[in-house]
Amino acid sequence: MACCVVFFFVQGDKAWLESSPLSSKFNSDVGEYEITCFRFWYQMVGDSVGHLKVIYAKANDTLRSPIWELYGNQSSSRDEWLEGVIPLTGTDDDYMLIFEGSKGLGSVAGFIAYYIL
Repeated sequence: MACCVVFFFVQGDKAWLESSPLSSKFNSDVGEYEITCFRFWYQMVGDSVGHLKVIYAKANDTLRSPIWELYGNQSSSRDEWLEGVIPLTGTDDDYMLIFEGSKGLGSVAGFIAYYIL
């Protein structure tokens, strides 16, 4: 199932979208975790775009670490979608991926969108 989320911001605001808890797959044939990738497409258009981050968090833990981030205008038009790919290594712990978007300083002329398959 695919989804598309567009954030519209007031100056200085942030928005988050959190995944449900995810698990790594342990491959018992080779005795290690499978390396997976998280793939998504994004747009960051406008002079007042702040940042887009993907944050890794262990489920039921307050410690959160950014694993991917970009700042400012990244696209030349609203028709241009850019690909983001993040390799994820295995762990015994369930984890969540969190998208964080913010509006930068300036006018409200800007937006962030992403598309996840």
